[in-house]
Amino acid sequence: PANSPRLIGAASLFLALGRYREAEDLYALLARGAPSMYMASVGLGISLCQLAQNEKAVSVLEDVIERAPGQALAWYWLGRACAGSGRRDEARQSFARCVKLNPAFQSEIDAFLGKQSEEYRPPVPTH
Repeated sequence: PANSPRLIGAASLFLALGRYREAEDLYALLARGAPSMYMASVGLGISLCQLAQNEKAVSVLEDVIERAPGQALAWYWLGRACAGSGRRDEARQSFARCVKLNPAFQSEIDAFLGKQSEEYRPPVPTH
């Protein structure tokens, strides 16, 4: 869309305000209108995850990762969506990949997992 930067800003604001339905609508519009803007699809996946539409979020985020496998944020939210869908092994793998790409996510993952069962924790590497 011609106003993509403004729409991204509005969608990001809705996401920050916890207005996930509005964020979802805008990110979906952006993802359809400008598929090369994969961060719009990441925002869509985050919105869907926050709305507990985890299966849809998994699908969107897997598509992002296919196009941009180095996106730690997409791996993090894929882990959350998988956890919300009961996919323990996939959640662990996604979180491990996220931390491998960006170790700074470890505290965010720990905070999320602190609210979840131990079974979602990725194994600690041994050296």
